[in-house]
Amino acid sequence: MISDDIDKRAFRRILDASAAWRARAPLTWAFGVGLLFAVLGALLRAAVLGVDLDRAAYLTFWPGVTIAALIGGVPAGAWAVALSAVAVHSTFIPLRDVNDWLGLGMFLAMGGLISGAVELCLSARSRMLAAVETQSAKSHLAAIVEGSADPILSKDLNGIILSWNAAACRLFGYEAEEIVGRSITLLIPSDIVAEEREIIGKLRRGERIDHYETRRLAKDGRALEVALTISPIRDGEGKIVGASKIIRDISQRRRDEQRLRTAQQRVELATAITGAGVWEWNLQTNESVWDAQMFRIYGLAPTPDGAVGYDVWARAVLPEDLPRQEDLLRACAGACGVGRRQFRIRRPDGVIRVIEAVETVRCNACGVVESFVGVNLDVTEARRAEQALRLSQARLRHAANAAGLTYVQFDLRDRRVQVAENFGRVMGYAPLTPPDGGPLDGARVALLSHVAAPDRAHVSGMFDEIFSGRGAQETFRVRGDDGAIRWFEGVANPEPARDGEIHRVFATLLDVTSAVEAQAALEAAKALAERADLAKSKFLAAASHDLRQPVQSLVLLLALLERQVRETAAAKTARLMQQALSGLTGLLTSILDMSRLDAGVVEAEPRAVDLAEVLRRLAGEYRAKAQAQGLKLRCVPGRFHVFVDPALLERALRNLLENALRYTKTGAILLGVRRRGGLVRIDVIDTGIGIPADRRADIFEEFVQVGNPGRDLGLGLGLGLAIVARLAALMGAEIDVDSAPGRGSRFSLALPPPETLEETAGAESDGAAEGGGRLLLVEDNAILLQSLESLTRSWGYATLVATGGEEALTQAAEAGWDIDAIVSDQRLGAGLSGLETAREIRRKAQRDIPTLILTGDTAAEQIAEITSSGFELLHKPAPEDSLRHCLAVMTAARADRQRQAAAC
Repeated sequence: MISDDIDKRAFRRILDASAAWRARAPLTWAFGVGLLFAVLGALLRAAVLGVDLDRAAYLTFWPGVTIAALIGGVPAGAWAVALSAVAVHSTFIPLRDVNDWLGLGMFLAMGGLISGAVELCLSARSRMLAAVETQSAKSHLAAIVEGSADPILSKDLNGIILSWNAAACRLFGYEAEEIVGRSITLLIPSDIVAEEREIIGKLRRGERIDHYETRRLAKDGRALEVALTISPIRDGEGKIVGASKIIRDISQRRRDEQRLRTAQQRVELATAITGAGVWEWNLQTNESVWDAQMFRIYGLAPTPDGAVGYDVWARAVLPEDLPRQEDLLRACAGACGVGRRQFRIRRPDGVIRVIEAVETVRCNACGVVESFVGVNLDVTEARRAEQALRLSQARLRHAANAAGLTYVQFDLRDRRVQVAENFGRVMGYAPLTPPDGGPLDGARVALLSHVAAPDRAHVSGMFDEIFSGRGAQETFRVRGDDGAIRWFEGVANPEPARDGEIHRVFATLLDVTSAVEAQAALEAAKALAERADLAKSKFLAAASHDLRQPVQSLVLLLALLERQVRETAAAKTARLMQQALSGLTGLLTSILDMSRLDAGVVEAEPRAVDLAEVLRRLAGEYRAKAQAQGLKLRCVPGRFHVFVDPALLERALRNLLENALRYTKTGAILLGVRRRGGLVRIDVIDTGIGIPADRRADIFEEFVQVGNPGRDLGLGLGLGLAIVARLAALMGAEIDVDSAPGRGSRFSLALPPPETLEETAGAESDGAAEGGGRLLLVEDNAILLQSLESLTRSWGYATLVATGGEEALTQAAEAGWDIDAIVSDQRLGAGLSGLETAREIRRKAQRDIPTLILTGDTAAEQIAEITSSGFELLHKPAPEDSLRHCLAVMTAARADRQRQAAAC
C-alpha cells in the first residue's frame, strides 16, 4: 500500500514536470521530442531491418511515436509521426504508387490516433490520481477539523452554514443537524449583524480578512466572547465560493484580563492612596525597577522603563543609616522571609524624609535568592503626627486635670468597666475599679453611692441607657470623700463595632461646679435686672396717660397763645416756646413709645391692609409740611395689599417721613411701593444729607444722630429710627437702608402680601380743606378741655364741651344730635369711656358721626380696642397740625353736603 502511494506520487510528479515543460515552450518542446524519436525510429530500422525498402516501412517508428506522445503529448506525437513519415519516404521507401500513398495516410492517421489515445489515458490517470489525493486530503482535513479543540465551521457566500464540528457543538450548544443549512446570523447578536454582511462583502471582493475578536450567541442565549480566524474556500477554478471559520472562546481570557485590570487598578489605587512605592531588585544584575510613586518619594525624575541602579538608592540613604539597612537586607535574604525596616533619605532638594520599607525575596527552583520585591512608604508626616499625638495626649491629660474632666469606658460584651487614671482626683472619691478594669455592676454601685440623693434616680436611668447600648446625658451632684458637693455633666456615647453591634460605650464626666454656680448667679442677676427693667417699662407705660395730659394742654395753649400774640412783640417768644415744647413733646412721645415696646405691652395684630389708602393719607398729611420747607413730596401708592398691623405700620412710616423731612434741605421726598421678590417694599426716599457707610448700623440705636453734633432739637432726638427698628421687628418686616453722603437715603420696609393687586397709579391726595361745623369735645381734664375748645374755635369750629360721657350725651341730645364730629379722651373718669360715649351718641343719632379718640393711654388692649372700632386715633401730646388736619378730614363730609345743598 505504501509502495502504491509512492508510485502514484512519482508518476504524478513526472506528469506535472512534463506539463510544466510543455507550458514553458510548447512548440520547441513538441518539435524536439518528435524529431528525437523520429531519428531513433530511423536508426532502429537501419540497425534491425537494414535498408531493405520493401519490408515493414513504419514498424520501427511506432514505439517512438508512442513514447513521444507520452512525453510531449499530442503535439510531440504529431511531430514524431510527421518527421517519421518524412524519414521513411525520403530515406527508405519512396512514394511510387497509390499503395505507398495509402500506407502514408494510414501511418499518419494511426499516429494521430495513438497520440490522442495516449493523451486521454494520461489525462484520465492524472484526474484519477488528483481525485485520490483530494479525497485523501479531505479525509485528513475532516479528521483534523472533527478532532480540533476549537470550533470550526464553513459557510457559503450567502452566510449558510455548510459544516459544523464537534467543538462547535460543545461551544454553541447546537448539534450539526440543527444548524447546518441555516443562516450564520443565528449565532450573531442583533446589534452587530452588519459585521457579517461586511465579512461576506470582503470575501466576494477577494479581500483579506484579519483575525479579530467579537461576540456570538449560544443556543441558550449566553453571550460569548470569541476570536475568529476566517479563510476563503475556493472551487476547482480558484473562485471563492465560501469561507471557513476557526472560532476560539476567549470569554475566560476576557474575564482573566478584567480581573487582572481590576487587580492592577486596585494596586494603583492603593499605592496612590497610601503613597506607597513598589520596587523590585534583581540580585543577579544589581538593577532595580521602580514604579512612578517610588520616583515621587525619592524626588527623582522617572526613567523610561523604571530601571534604577542600586547605587541610586544607596546614595539617597543617609550614610549613617545605610550600613544598618544593608545588614537587614542580607538578613532577610538569608532567612528567605519578609523584612520590615525604617531609614532616612535625603532628596535632591535637600529635604530629609523617613521611609518605611517592607520586602520579601524570590527564590529559584534550587532555593537560591534571585530578587527582592518590596514597597516604600514615606512616613515622615506619620512620625511627626505620632510625636504631635504624644505631645497632644500629654497636654490633654494636663488640660483634663485642670478642667476637671475624666472618663469611664464600659465594655458591654465582657460586662467590665475601666476608668481614667485621674478619675479619683476629679470625682473626689477613690474608685473601686482596679487600674486594669472591673465589673460593670460594681462601678454602678460605687458611683450611685456617692451621687446626691435627689439625683440618684436620674443617674440610675443613665446607667440603664448605657447598659442597653444607647447614649445618655445627665447633670448631677456627687459627694466626695471630703464631704464636698460637686456638679458633674455626664455624657455617654456608644461606639459601634464592625458588625454594627454596640459593644462599648465611652462616657465623659466633667466637673461643672463652677459653671453651675456661675450660671445660677447669672440667672439670679438676670432675673433681678429683668424685673427692674420690666417694672421701669410698666411704670412708664402706666404713667403715659398722666404725663401726656399736661403736655397736650401746653401744646394746645401754646398754639392758641401764638395766634393771640401773632402781631405783638411776644410772638417771637411764643415761637421759641413752641419749638421747645415740640422738642419736649417729641422726646416724651418717643420715650414712652420705646418704653411700651421694650416692656412688651405692644402686640401686633396683622390683617390685610390697602397700602394705597395708607400712603395717600400720609402723603396728604405731610405734603403741607414739606411745602413749608420748600420740598416736594410725591406719592406713588400703586395697588398693593400687605399683611400687617396697620397702626404699627403707620407709626413706622410717620417716623421715616419725619426723619426725611428733618434731614432734607432741598429737593424732594418720594413715598412709594414696589414688589421685590415675594415681598412688597415700601420706600421713603429723600435727597438729604445721606449716611456714611460706617454709620448705617448705628442709626437704629437710641439717641444716635448723624449730622447733629450740637443736639439741635429741631433735628429730632435720635429715637425715631430706633422705634422704627423695634416696630419692624414686631411686625415681622425687613428694614433696609441705602444711602450716599450728600445725595440722599432710601429707607425701606418689606412686608408679606396676602395678595397682589394690579398696580394702578392713583391720584395723589392734596389734603382736606379747612373744616368747619360743630364739634363735641369730651375731656375730663379741665385745662386741656379749655385749651382744646379755644383752639378749635380759632380754627372756625362751633363746639360743645363735656367733662364726661354722660354729660356728652346730654349735650348732644340738647343739640338735637346735630354734631359733625366727636373728639374725646378715652379715660373719662368713673363713667363711660370715650369709645362707649361715641358709640352711644352714634346709636341715638342713628348715623355715623366721625370720631377722634385723643388719648394718652398706651396699654395694648386699649389701643387694639380703639383701632378695631374704626375711629381715628391720635396719641397725646398730638401736634397742632396733626390734630387740625385730622379734624379737617373728618368734617370734610359736612362741606360736601353743603356744596350739594347749594347746588340744589
